[in-house]
Amino acid sequence: LIRNEEKNSVYDRFRGRLMFPIVDLQKRVRGFGARVLGSEEGAKYINSPETPVFHKGSGFYGLDSARDHIRKSGRILIVEGYFDQITLDQHGVGYTVATLGTALTADHAVAIRRMQAQPFLVFDADEAGRKASMRALEIFLEAGIMPKMVLIPEGDPDDFVRARGREGLEQLIEAAPALLSWQMDAWLKEAGTGPTELAAAVNRAAEMVARVQDPVERLEATCPRRPRGARRARGSRAATRTGSAARRHP
Repeated sequence: LIRNEEKNSVYDRFRGRLMFPIVDLQKRVRGFGARVLGSEEGAKYINSPETPVFHKGSGFYGLDSARDHIRKSGRILIVEGYFDQITLDQHGVGYTVATLGTALTADHAVAIRRMQAQPFLVFDADEAGRKASMRALEIFLEAGIMPKMVLIPEGDPDDFVRARGREGLEQLIEAAPALLSWQMDAWLKEAGTGPTELAAAVNRAAEMVARVQDPVERLEATCPRRPRGARRARGSRAATRTGSAARRHP
């Protein structure tokens, strides 16, 4: 409940909303997310206020049920919405989590690095989803992580998996490019053939590549169709590299 000092009354912060309990790894409720129903006014999604035990900028929805699947698969699939996480989990993609109605943060990246899992971003196929991916790329590179981008043709992950099933999504996951590689392609396409625009796009891409800490991942981003030997080298070094990153960023 929230107190209205002007009217000397209290009201329900989550009135007229569908609520999602946010629980920790011990299944203890730490807060709530809530989605507006119908044509109610206000933000589409809201969360519980920040407290000593609830920080929306560092938590994930569904991590309590996804943790074992993440460990077994070595993957973590990150979506933006609660419904996306629920639907993908119901369709057998158990290593899916969602951010708590907020963009990815440095704290999220730290948590993912500690899991030692390959992150896959599955954002909506619109301009907002693309901008969110770009912000996430910068955060991940700062943390020494190279995420991959699952390219949903249209709509959101919820709609896609309902239409194409787990198999359709798994195909996209297997074909997912490094997010940096995908982003560089987008910059070059936007630049067109104009020399000034093209030079700016190349410089922007070069700046991002320079931030990649691992040489094999740098090769993967700049040369997706790399030789098989490089693929094997990347696979054999994955666990060592992730562990080293965790030690550098405790």
